[in-house]
Amino acid sequence: MATLDRFDILSAALKSAFITGFSGVVDPAPIEKGMQIMPSTARVEHMPWLSPTPAIARWLGHRRMPKIFNTLYRLENLAFDASFSISDDDVNDFQVEGWPRKAQELGKKAAIFPNRESLRMLNKAALQFPATGPVASPATDTTCWDGSQLFAPAAQPGALPTGAQHLYGTSSAAPTGGTDGGNVINFQAQTGTGTYKVVAVVTAAEYGIKPILWQNRMAAELRTDAGTPQADFKRETAWWVTLRGAVGFAYWWDVILVNVTNLPTVQEAQTIFGNVKSRFRTFGLPTVLASDTIERVHEQVTFTNKNLLLIVSTGLENIFDQVRTLSLIANTENPFQNKFDLTASGFLD
Repeated sequence: MATLDRFDILSAALKSAFITGFSGVVDPAPIEKGMQIMPSTARVEHMPWLSPTPAIARWLGHRRMPKIFNTLYRLENLAFDASFSISDDDVNDFQVEGWPRKAQELGKKAAIFPNRESLRMLNKAALQFPATGPVASPATDTTCWDGSQLFAPAAQPGALPTGAQHLYGTSSAAPTGGTDGGNVINFQAQTGTGTYKVVAVVTAAEYGIKPILWQNRMAAELRTDAGTPQADFKRETAWWVTLRGAVGFAYWWDVILVNVTNLPTVQEAQTIFGNVKSRFRTFGLPTVLASDTIERVHEQVTFTNKNLLLIVSTGLENIFDQVRTLSLIANTENPFQNKFDLTASGFLD
């Protein structure tokens, strides 16, 4: 058995290294711009308050008095973990610069895990509506505030109470089957091969909350069974972290999915981004009465790299980076320079 002194020294070193790794992630990842951290105190959180308030309209002698929509968005916290073990022989042979590096590595992974899980869940939501049309049995954990799928070409039946209008933008050239419309756009490049995804995220929280939710129930903490009879019996010491939380989604009108078929040129990427901007302009909030003027969500927004993020498949990163940074493309002024921020994710491949 390794001596208790060695366990004490190793435990102190690993816990210190874990904290260093966790707190050492100082530069926020681009995805964090679109994430809302939601503190949680229960196993399941209910969010009926996500329903938007009605638009202000002229007084006509009576109150337009809707209830805040009877949508009950619920988000259940999940447990996540990572662990490793060290044999007693390695504990006794412990070198100062060795094992703490693993704890520091784990601390960094714990710090960025909500970002990675958010990207994974965005891709899962995107997979519910590929270019070929919606899947037969959509996932139940990729819905947003009103019960509909985060990405959808049309309102979902039963998503809102009778009388509430879920107004999606529409495509002027929707193919048979309606797979293009709402916050789903399909684009086919003229040449090239492959399939790719672009997810556009408005990060400005115009209606009080950002589109991607990370519900934080329990932060990660490094634990160990060092010095216990169980560890002595196995001649092996375990180290682990557990955290609890969940990814959720707020408003569908703050995100757009583009399914791209074939590798686009830089000019075609410009067209894709132009289509994204135009589609954002079409989105409207639910109304109280059918006669109410539609409140367009993004009608007065100037999109820039401060409030709009594109998350792309890795194969599209260099192409969209040119759209983002170049002043001239094909000897023509590029109107989209600095109009969006950009990050690539292997989850979208």
